Amino acid sequence: MQREEYIDTPVERPLVPDDLGIETGRLAQLRGSLRIEGEKVVVFVDMIEGRGRLTVGEIRGVLPSLIDQAREMGATMLRVEAIIANEELFNLARRVGFQTAGRIEFLELTVP
Repeated sequence: MQREEYIDTPVERPLVPDDLGIETGRLAQLRGSLRIEGEKVVVFVDMIEGRGRLTVGEIRGVLPSLIDQAREMGATMLRVEAIIANEELFNLARRVGFQTAGRIEFLELTVP
């Protein structure tokens, strides 16, 4: 029943550190959104900046955290979109399967 509520009710809200599985105090900036489009959750990250350097574990934990969020919302698809200016982060995104469309890097996954 709860799943149907999420699917039937269009939702868009600002992205928060908890969505990414990162403690709030670890980020200096986070701009983006999380929206539900039918059975798809679309996460857009416009800016993310850590206080100091984010750990490899924090960065690697972002995708599983987003998948968990999408599953809790009843989604069957997750699309992550980002504008990536940091070369190291860009290379990491490529390794996990992100593709480029214009200025946007994106990854689409089936939510298990």
